[in-house]
Amino acid sequence: KDAAYALKRLFNGLCSGRAAARQGYASALTSFLKISFSNGSFATIQKESQSQSGKEQDQEEKSPLQFLRSQLLKATDANQAESGKFGKRKKGSEERDYCFGRIFGIMSIQRSGILATSVGHDDDAQDVVAGFANDLVDLYRYKKWMREPAAQGIVTLLDSFRRKKDEKKTQALMDHVVKEVVVPKMLLPQDSENSNDNVDKRAALIQSYSPEQLAVAIYIQSSGDSAPFPLDEPILSSDNMPDVAEALCSTSHVVHPRTHLVWEVIWSYLTKPSTDQPRKRILVEKCPLGNQSAGETLTELFQVVILQSLLGEAEKPSKQSTTTHERRALALTLVKILVGGTYTSCITGPSAIDLDNELLEKVVLSPPVVQRLFLDVVCAGVGKAKQGSNQHMLKPLANHVLESMEESNDVEGDDLKRRLSLAKALLMCEPRFDGRTKTKTVSNLLFLDSAEKASSAKEVQTMWVEYVDFLESRILSLPAQSEPENSDEEEQESLVRSRSYEALGYVDLLFNVAKQILRMSSSSDKEADVDAFEEFKANLTQRVLGFLLASAFFDCSAVESKDEASGANKKKKKGKKKVNTNKDAIHPATLAGVRIREVLASCSSSPAVPYPVRLTLSSRYFSLLADCTAMAGPLKDKGADLKDTSKTSKDAKILDILVQQCQGWINIEENGAVCHQTSNGEEQVSSKELVIEFQSLAHQTRKCEDGDEDGDQKAKAKEKCASGAALLASILYLHRLHCGKPENVYDDPDADDDDDNDAEIDELISDLSEVTNSLLEQNESEGNSEDEGNPLLGLAELCITILSSPFGSGTQSRGASSKIVRDAVKYAWIGGLNAAAHHSSMTENSSLLDNDVMNLILSGMGVEGDEEDGEDYEEMEEEQSEDDMQSENDNHDEDDSSEDNEGVFNAAAAEALDAEDEDVDMEDNDKQSIEDDKEKDLELDSNALQSLLLEDSDADLSEDDEGELEHHAGADAALAQLIKLKKDARKAGLQAKERLELTNQLRCVILLETLVVGGPTSSYSKALRSEVILKTLVPLLRARMSLEKSLAAAQDIGKKAAVCVSEKRALLERMTSVLKTKICKMRLNSVQWSETINVAEYASELASKILNEARKTDDSNQSSCCSTALLMTFRSISKPEDRVAAASVYSEAVKEWSTKRTTRLGSSLFEDLVHQAQSLAQATLAAPIALATVDARSPFLKSEAFRLLGGLYGTATKNTYEHVDGIEKLGLDSLLMAAPAVAKGVAKSMETDDMKKTKRIREILKSAEKLVAFATKHSVSDAVFWETIESLPLDAFANETESHGVKNACDKLSVEIKAALETAAAKKQMEIDEPKETVTPKSSAKKKKKKKKGKKK
Repeated sequence: KDAAYALKRLFNGLCSGRAAARQGYASALTSFLKISFSNGSFATIQKESQSQSGKEQDQEEKSPLQFLRSQLLKATDANQAESGKFGKRKKGSEERDYCFGRIFGIMSIQRSGILATSVGHDDDAQDVVAGFANDLVDLYRYKKWMREPAAQGIVTLLDSFRRKKDEKKTQALMDHVVKEVVVPKMLLPQDSENSNDNVDKRAALIQSYSPEQLAVAIYIQSSGDSAPFPLDEPILSSDNMPDVAEALCSTSHVVHPRTHLVWEVIWSYLTKPSTDQPRKRILVEKCPLGNQSAGETLTELFQVVILQSLLGEAEKPSKQSTTTHERRALALTLVKILVGGTYTSCITGPSAIDLDNELLEKVVLSPPVVQRLFLDVVCAGVGKAKQGSNQHMLKPLANHVLESMEESNDVEGDDLKRRLSLAKALLMCEPRFDGRTKTKTVSNLLFLDSAEKASSAKEVQTMWVEYVDFLESRILSLPAQSEPENSDEEEQESLVRSRSYEALGYVDLLFNVAKQILRMSSSSDKEADVDAFEEFKANLTQRVLGFLLASAFFDCSAVESKDEASGANKKKKKGKKKVNTNKDAIHPATLAGVRIREVLASCSSSPAVPYPVRLTLSSRYFSLLADCTAMAGPLKDKGADLKDTSKTSKDAKILDILVQQCQGWINIEENGAVCHQTSNGEEQVSSKELVIEFQSLAHQTRKCEDGDEDGDQKAKAKEKCASGAALLASILYLHRLHCGKPENVYDDPDADDDDDNDAEIDELISDLSEVTNSLLEQNESEGNSEDEGNPLLGLAELCITILSSPFGSGTQSRGASSKIVRDAVKYAWIGGLNAAAHHSSMTENSSLLDNDVMNLILSGMGVEGDEEDGEDYEEMEEEQSEDDMQSENDNHDEDDSSEDNEGVFNAAAAEALDAEDEDVDMEDNDKQSIEDDKEKDLELDSNALQSLLLEDSDADLSEDDEGELEHHAGADAALAQLIKLKKDARKAGLQAKERLELTNQLRCVILLETLVVGGPTSSYSKALRSEVILKTLVPLLRARMSLEKSLAAAQDIGKKAAVCVSEKRALLERMTSVLKTKICKMRLNSVQWSETINVAEYASELASKILNEARKTDDSNQSSCCSTALLMTFRSISKPEDRVAAASVYSEAVKEWSTKRTTRLGSSLFEDLVHQAQSLAQATLAAPIALATVDARSPFLKSEAFRLLGGLYGTATKNTYEHVDGIEKLGLDSLLMAAPAVAKGVAKSMETDDMKKTKRIREILKSAEKLVAFATKHSVSDAVFWETIESLPLDAFANETESHGVKNACDKLSVEIKAALETAAAKKQMEIDEPKETVTPKSSAKKKKKKKKGKKK
């Protein structure tokens, strides 16, 4: 009884419209039926239900299935009246609930499994199933919004019987349902009496199908069984695809993430479960009907439905091919499924499609698809505004699809191949895909941003190698593709430019992947895995470098591979030249040349890499080479002569890298490649031989084990010198590589930049060879070593020349080569310093690192040497520059105006256009001049102005004019404009020249910085001399002040008129850093002085010069630098007496600071000395500052003097006089001698009204307190001092002041003075009494001893 009641309630609950009620009742009904049929209790429940009903129609005998169907139809009939209620028609919403209740009821009965199990046991099963199918067809035709649920119910009902297809009765039941119910009532038109004869109308019939009809028809065909018309031929075929396209496109109203039922059926139709992974589905070989393969069907489906209809890529646009946001959203969802995204199907459940990589690249993610779905969507609105409202409404969905491509994190073979195919497909459309979409899709697909996870997997490394193959192939083949036959010249040129631009994107990708892998580190804990990954990085980076080298600088059309060369050599006769006889010496560049030849030979157009691509390849080659050198030698070449061990120094590792590249150049030329360089004469051969000699010398001087600490110092110095020179020569030689010249451009005799650069390189290498041989004393046997001069001076000049040349600054085709050049110069300079430290000419009085070398380095930095006459450096520089400018302007004006009319120049001068008299600041011009300038700026073309001047407007003079020339106002204005143009051009040239000089000077700072950074602890410390280092201080201070003045003037002028501000600021900051943190931090007290130098006099003179520089500036930074330089000078003196003597310049400085009103010296100069050199400050500042407390010209300066005295005396109470010596003892002596004067100053200041202010008296009281503590500590016995201290009016100050702080300080000081006086009096009394107590006992003891001796006698 309860079960019957429950069954009734479950049927009625299917029509409930409450939230999730229908789903709950349907699930409960499924479980109820499954249990009741399995235990055989349903017959009892059926009888109880019939007895409770009381209706005659319910009392008829029915099978259980018929009873269930009748009860379901009764409960879900929206038109019948319930008992006890008014029999009215249901509302629309209620009617919908009843319809869905019937569908849920049928699906519950189907999912319970009672229909499938009743086949063969219940004779009415076939009729019931056919009845349910008929009910679903009626629901399909009832309302449009019921079509998809009803069609899904039919598919699900049929699918439940397909799983038992092996049983004949089940197959017969399916055939009956399909042929008698589904096809005639759903798939055929109802107004046709004999539809099977309408074979000619198949296309029209299919074209009229709705998506739901297509879903049912395709599902029925997926079984492969014979079916009636129109299912006897495949619906999804190439012929029918245009007919079903409109119906499939209409499913775009179904929003993401769900797709219409028809797409789930199509995926089920084209795929089958994988054997190893059931949820993964792969394409079937052939479609169930017909001979067309699944791949061909999918390709046609994508071309017709997605590309042409959804995305509007049809050749002839129509309403059907019009794209909308809804259609793009559907296309994005379909692409997500086909690239491997997980989807849920009512047929197969959670599934993922695994397509062939070729289909992914050429069909699913073809360039039009990627362009329309991702680039056009994600990049929409970029650059217009930063507001989110401007982005495409489908951008979140597109980003979600891109993220779904990256979901799989497996590092297995098949998955990695799929990831590589996805990356290739995206890059085939746009090589800058990640950059344009602002995502990391390609990088994440290739694990380039998750190296810790993938670096140890060999499968990932294989994927990276295949990715590099793809990039190289695209770089070579893309520009070499043939142009369309019917295109004109402009179209062909545009196509070539676009292909070259696209190829440049692949070049950047190749560079970036090599750079990213180069910087990776293995996450494995096993040493073998780490070594294997390091070897892989080395091999891959060498391969990329070889490809860039071969493709950028060589014509590889005649390169022969190793096998080709060996085969050809076998056929050659004896005596003929062989190619590549060394089998182990083949270089990656040669292998790359072979690949380049093969790829370009297969192209239909000219087999050559275009010049724009070669230019970028050249730049990326040097940039990647710079990254390799920055990583300190990760490359290892088994064929290289130089060994690479873990103990190898960084410069040796960098040399190994450059040696490998030079060997690659030699190897690829030996195998038939032709370099694009402009000169191949004897100079190149000579430079090549010198470079090989450098590398051989570096190999000979290198120890068996690099970094041996027990090795000979001189041998190590030679090794560093040879290694640095070889490094510099190698990188200079690599700069002879050229990417050639643009195509279709005739040789210009004036355009000989490459030839000049090659000649300069040859000269530099030759000079470097001479300097290196002299430093290493290789030519000592020739007897000319003494006549060669200072080789270190030659090396410094060579380094400055290189840093100031284009090799040190870099060009467009050289990339980051300037970084390698600067590093090479640095190592060559260090090697030269090491060799100079052990040179045979080194003595106690002379060193190769002398003043000439230092002056040359300073001149390279734009710093003039120290002037002995002490004149104002800045004024001399300004006067000289003004004279030079005036002379240049005079010469320029004389040359240009020798034949000009004087009136014209007067007009030009009146218009303020004269180049010499025009003010730099144009903001002061009046409105009238601005309007005139605007009118004259209308035509500024120099060629037009020249033609206007040459126009002979006065040639056609009539006889009546009597030969008089008329004044040509237009020519005057044009001449004035021409003068202005030339002046502006000359001004721009001077500015560019100044900018270039500043950048060159900034690069030359590295020489001085490298020299001083090691200091006394460096390996070349023997070559250092204190006077040479100190000689740089004054010139650097002057140059720094000049830059500061220039920057200040530029700031006053304004941004428009300022020139080279950033370069000047960078040079100023770098110069300040070298001065304060490098030079002034050196410990020169351990650096040797030349014996001919009087240290005290030299230091005193230098300190005076530095102090003069401090007098010239008000800038705090310059004053700080001067103070630091002074301290550096004093610390270089080892003897305390000489140090104090040299620091005596502070006495005059203190006097000037305290008394001279126009002085620029500040108290910070003395404060730095107090804080950083306390003992020296005590010895030199105590007396002059004590006088300043009385003689200072203002109360503020007196207060500052007391503050400084407080610092001097406050630090002198730690040690007693007996426990100090040297400079500390001299400092205490100076403080003791100055104590009475300080006390006198305190007393006098307390009597002055200006010093009685609270802010002044505090400093006085603090210094007096420290003075008393010092006097007590060191037992000052001067009576005048104590009388002065005792007479201080502290009590009167305490009573008069309103400040509690001052009052407390006075009371505290008064107590301390009293205690100090008592202590001094006690000590004085002890000194008076001590001789009586100590002398008398000694004399009495002696007398007693004499008496005892007399008694013994």
